[in-house]
Amino acid sequence: MEEEEVAEEAEEVEGNRDDADNFISKVEEYLLLNDNVAGFNSPKKKVALTLTFMQGPEVAKWTCGIRAWLLQLTLAQNTEDIWNEFLIEFELCFQDTQAHQKVRSKLKVL
Repeated sequence: MEEEEVAEEAEEVEGNRDDADNFISKVEEYLLLNDNVAGFNSPKKKVALTLTFMQGPEVAKWTCGIRAWLLQLTLAQNTEDIWNEFLIEFELCFQDTQAHQKVRSKLKVL
């Protein structure tokens, strides 16, 4: 018997670095809640699903590149490395890589 999808979809991201951490957290929560749903445990499908949540001109070129990467992967390459590589690429492109430094700077001011 197939499990039914639960929970609302993650919110969409439009390229704002301040919202990127929250977006990925929400996607991971959504995927975790739907872990028993057919296909949700496929790393390739997890990335493809996440791309559907990414909307707007700020992310269009990047999502197109990731989609092209997914399309050239073979079935044998559908491993957890795909999801991990996606998270690395997402972080480099959208998350605030200077967040820790900003916090340190604010603490020094106090």
